[in-house]
Amino acid sequence: MKQLKTQWPRVAAEIVSSSHVLVLVDYDCTLMRMTPTSDRATLPASIRSVLRALSRHPRMTIGVISERPVAELRRRVGVRNLIYIGNHGQRVWRVGRQAEVIVPQSFQKTVACIRSKLASVAADIPGALVQAKGLSISLHYRLVATELESCLMGRFASEILPLARASELAVLYGRKVIELCPRVKWIKRSCRAVVDEGHSPTLGPADIYRRRSH
Repeated sequence: MKQLKTQWPRVAAEIVSSSHVLVLVDYDCTLMRMTPTSDRATLPASIRSVLRALSRHPRMTIGVISERPVAELRRRVGVRNLIYIGNHGQRVWRVGRQAEVIVPQSFQKTVACIRSKLASVAADIPGALVQAKGLSISLHYRLVATELESCLMGRFASEILPLARASELAVLYGRKVIELCPRVKWIKRSCRAVVDEGHSPTLGPADIYRRRSH
């Protein structure tokens, strides 16, 4: 995947020539900087002002993407006329429209079981934090001492990874975080009904930053 800055002349030309532009950006580590713990991730007022101004532009639709729950994402960003895509695409919200992925109860129980086992692993490693997000789970280890990271990774690989693979959970490795979430092919289709209104496609920075941070 190419870096946005190397493709900016082409992207800028597409934006100028398009009748409408859809921009999708990640919340964590894109709109705001990485923090020691996810609860400290506060959106700067200057970024909020830019998002609010863009949301009022007649030729632009702005969406914010996150692994966080939609309700939390809306509260943290605080701009009404945006599209909010949370829980790795499992829930989408915009004014007057919502979409949510419905999954079998058996899958929900499987995720709860894996979450419980992961919490037991994290409890043995100082600084390891498990965050439950509905059908997805995050293991944060930014606060884990360097000499303990190999122990945490080893236990994750031996105790959690086989369970995740057997349950069809995708495992995403980020910067000091591991995400377990449902595989996304069917989730993306559910989001499109809310997001896609015929906007001209353009290159959004979210995937670029997410890919680069891994």
